[in-house]
Amino acid sequence: MQTALTQLVPLGAHMGMQVEGAGPRWVRVTMPFSREICNHVGNVYAGASYSFLELCGGAIMGVSLPMRWIPVIIGGRVEYPKAAKTGLVFDHEMAEADVTRIVTGLEANPRFAPEYEIEATDEAGVVVVRAAFTYRYLEMGGS
Repeated sequence: MQTALTQLVPLGAHMGMQVEGAGPRWVRVTMPFSREICNHVGNVYAGASYSFLELCGGAIMGVSLPMRWIPVIIGGRVEYPKAAKTGLVFDHEMAEADVTRIVTGLEANPRFAPEYEIEATDEAGVVVVRAAFTYRYLEMGGS
């Protein structure tokens, strides 16, 4: 997972993203506060928060869905409830019901494009960015 977030998408490495843990349907990713991700007033730049959350969305899909489907984001709505003044944390477990909903939808219609909601917090646990991303899934050969 670390390789996917930092080598397949080099922006993740530039932002300092670290996978701290991963398991079936669960992943924890952090991004430290640094000058590289700050805006002009000293907060985490909104674009960095968005990129962090979008990459984490791919990570949760990767640990939750069968490897035969590769998620590709095609849309999203994002909001920033509070300015982030520390590093970001994504600690998320996808519910089994969501896995079933997505897999069932893809098996019925390969063009199924579900929305999935996620959020990230600052280091104190306060939600600083949330989004509803819409994904299409590329089906790889085999099961």
